[in-house]
Order: sequence, then C-alpha cells, then structure tokens
Amino acid sequence: RVTRSLDPAQGEDGVVQTAADLVGEVFRTEAVTVTLLEPATGEYRVRTGKGTGSAPALVADGSPLVRKLRTERRALLLTRDADDFEFLPIYVEDREWLEATASLAVAPLLAGNDLVGILGITRNDPTDALSFEDLDLLDSIAMQVASVLRGVQLSRELASAREMELLAGWSNMLLHDLKNHLTPLRLLARNLPRHAEDPEFRRQAATDVEGVAADLERLVERLRDLRPDPEAGRETTVPLDHLVQRTLARLRVGERPGITVEQELDGVQVDGDPVLLRRVIENLVTNALEAMPGGGTLRLELTAPEDGGAELRVTDDGVGMDAVFVREHLFRPFSTTKDGGLGLGLYQCRGIVEGHGGELRVSSEAGVGTTFRVILPGARHGAPAALPGRVS
Repeated sequence: RVTRSLDPAQGEDGVVQTAADLVGEVFRTEAVTVTLLEPATGEYRVRTGKGTGSAPALVADGSPLVRKLRTERRALLLTRDADDFEFLPIYVEDREWLEATASLAVAPLLAGNDLVGILGITRNDPTDALSFEDLDLLDSIAMQVASVLRGVQLSRELASAREMELLAGWSNMLLHDLKNHLTPLRLLARNLPRHAEDPEFRRQAATDVEGVAADLERLVERLRDLRPDPEAGRETTVPLDHLVQRTLARLRVGERPGITVEQELDGVQVDGDPVLLRRVIENLVTNALEAMPGGGTLRLELTAPEDGGAELRVTDDGVGMDAVFVREHLFRPFSTTKDGGLGLGLYQCRGIVEGHGGELRVSSEAGVGTTFRVILPGARHGAPAALPGRVS
C-alpha cells in the first residue's frame, strides 16, 4: 500500500503530504511531521505537520539528533526521560524542534548514506505507547518514503542538467548575435576609404557605430554573466573587508536615498581571485538593494569563525522570498523575480563560491527580508580594520 500510494510523479511536496497522511492513518495520529534537508541553507526544515508556519522549526546539520539518526540508521523512541543520558544531548540541543513538532518517535529518511529528512510522529493518546514493532513498521515506511523522495530529487537534478544544456545553447546564440553585430562595422570599414569625404556618409556612419556599440554593450553584459571572467584564476591573498568597502563605494550605496548601511567587518583574508569574489559581493549587495525599493537597512557582517575560514553575511529587510522559491528556483539559471532579469547572477555566484571551496547559503522570509551567507575556507584573521559600525 505504501508503494502504491507514493507516486513519484506527484512531486516532492505531494510525496511529503501523502507520506504524512499515510503514517497518520497507520499510527492513529494527526501529529505527523516531515522535515527535509534544504541544500541552500544546510538545515532540515519542517515541510508538513507541526512546526510549520511563520517561524518553521529547523534542525541544524550536525546536531545531536541528526548525528544519532545517521549513526543508528533506525527509528528512535524519544521518551524525554531526564535520566536517559544516551539521548540527553538531543533533548537539550534539539529541544526547540522537538517541542515544535511534538515528536515522540523519529525515523531517518535515508537514501544510501544521505539523510534527506526526518519523519516524526506522536500518538493522540499519550498512554498508547509505541512498541518496538511500531518502530520497525515506521522504519519500513520511512525507507520507502526516502527512496521515492530521492528519486524525485534526482529527477529535479536531471532537469537542472538539461537547463545547463540550454545555458550552453543560449551562450552560443549570443556569440552568433555578436558576429552579426560586427557585420555593419566590417562594411563600414570597407566603404570608408571611398566615401570618407561625403558628409552624409559620415553622419550615417556615426549613427551606425553608435547603434552597434549599444548592441555590443548589451551583449557583453550578458556574456559576462554567462562565461568565466577572462582575468579569472589569479590566486592571491584577498582582504575581504577592503573588498567589501571598495564594492560599496563603487556602487555608491551610501548615496542612495532611504538606504541605511550597517557594517561590522573583521580584518579577514582568504586565498582567492579578487575579481570573482568582488563579483559575488556586487551581486549580493545589488540584489539586496533591489529588494528594498522603498528604502531599508543593508547590513554586512564579516567574521572569522573559530573553526577557521571566513563568513560574510549580506542582510536586507526587503521583500524577501518564500520557501518554495528558495528551494526550487533561487540558484537555478533563468529563474528570477525581477522584471527584465536573466536569473543568472546567483547561479554564477554559487559557482564562484563553490570554486573557492566554499558555500553560499540563504535564509529568507517573504515580507521580512533575506540573508545570504558566503562561507569560505582558508581565511587568516588579521587585525580588525578601523571601520565605522554604522554608515547612513
């Protein structure tokens, strides 16, 4: 029955809801929670059941609960017994998630060695305790749910691969257009020796050159988003605090009406390509400003975590994004909420950050704002720069 009910064709959300309904019926409970890994944030987010809402319950990757499920690879009965020292770290560090979801038992959604999610249940009648046979049944259902979810995710990854083919085709189209725009210049150069003294020819030539220059400028901007920078690959020590300030100055952020800039920048250095890293910062800052058309606060924080590396946070209090857009569209090419946008900026940013061995993560809520986190390895924490804490 589980196999028949979980139809991969219904998509990830459909599989999640079907699994929750089925488990609720089997175990006579309405409190079924399905929590899935969000690759963009590196956290496990409740997708259905208790714990959803304006402030959904989250489980950090690497928390005691996640580690236990990965190690045990089986359902766990969480009695909340204060003397249960084996599960005490879970009760303490994952307390908020456990309270929000009211989960009495949890089962890992494992696809191979990947923990793609967590299935949690509790009984309507607290005196109706779960048996070991119940946990075995829950494990069996969770195994099938995880398998179907992984199949849906692989289908989505295949669709992304096809989009990359489209990206390559689109780039070739732009190169073809570039060649076409050069044709008038070639004709102009050919005719110039014969008609150089003709005022009408010179006037028309100036108009043609201006038109071609405008077309080429638009194409170059698109090609810059599609292809690696020609200066890429220059590994050097980059002071990120200086790079952030130069980017803010170049974009004239402090001169924009209605925008307040807050900075808290440690003197952090990384090994990388300054041109590409500047492009990431420019894109994130520009996106933040565009998300606050009526004004707002842009906050930039640069720190060196205790475990090494560097973390840059770019936060705005603008329009924000809903969880579905973040999960399914944000980092995919040609997906954008902007009028006239190509949807390539964040796709390119993630590639640059990952090319430096780092991660680009995001947390956002519609109507509240967005935070992008650029996490880079290999930073050296120098003396903090003498920077203002707040610039209006």
